[in-house]
Amino acid sequence: MGARAIALAWLLLVAISPSARADCKPAAVAQGDPALVKALIARLTASGIATTSTAGCPAVQVRLDKRGQQVHLRVTDAFNRLGERDVQDVATAAAIIESWTLQEIDAGTLPVEPSAELSGETSMASPVIATPHLVRSGVAASALSALGSNGTTWLGGAVSACVRIGALCAGASLRGETDTRATGDTSTIEQDSYALSALATVDLPRKLGSFVLIPGIGVGYGWLHVTTHHHDAMNNPLDIPTSDHQLRTGAHLAVLRSWSERISVFGDLWTELSAARSDSQFGPMAAVRVSFGLRLEAP
Repeated sequence: MGARAIALAWLLLVAISPSARADCKPAAVAQGDPALVKALIARLTASGIATTSTAGCPAVQVRLDKRGQQVHLRVTDAFNRLGERDVQDVATAAAIIESWTLQEIDAGTLPVEPSAELSGETSMASPVIATPHLVRSGVAASALSALGSNGTTWLGGAVSACVRIGALCAGASLRGETDTRATGDTSTIEQDSYALSALATVDLPRKLGSFVLIPGIGVGYGWLHVTTHHHDAMNNPLDIPTSDHQLRTGAHLAVLRSWSERISVFGDLWTELSAARSDSQFGPMAAVRVSFGLRLEAP
């Protein structure tokens, strides 16, 4: 009786297991840009891919967003592995998603991108992995060093933000810096200087291999505060503060590299000119600035 019961149990397991698997259809749940999601659902449904999740069955999680002229695709499978890339259209995105839902994924492997015939591209099929992407809306923080036209050197920091509008990223940059008095005119003068500025910026991100180049321009307000230290006739300390209001214009080139899905590291080179000043007695008329920092991008 014992052997018979064991045999029946094995037969029951064999019968149940395949049928349970058969009940789970390939599925992909999409979110993101409403127009892109609608078009994707229509294509997946036509291909027999479910677009809603079923309890107890795996489903691929998909996000679609417009990135300039391309569609940014983000896919997460049942093993919480992430794939991300820019594609030409929804048809290509649907083909990639189908490959995720239809293939049996072994540990440590990912489905491959459809061939060039499907995507309309000339490149060979490659794994769907996180790749460098164009800059999205986001915020950044950096440390900077500057060399003024009068030979002075400055140290400081900056925060910036931009919002993606088509191919451009429009935003603002706030910066604070102080004269180190290590070089230039102020190295021999008892004088403390610090500067604050706020610039409106427009950038045009462009891919270059595994990096993103970001040329841009900026224009805005700058404030320079200088305190010169003297002694009066009785040898008492005498401080004379002055302020300079400036119209600043500049251009920059940043190089950005993705560190993770939403965080990037970057270096930025600025050339800047004080186009108009209320008091040009102190401080440099122009400067070259180098900064390094981190950027946090929107989902």
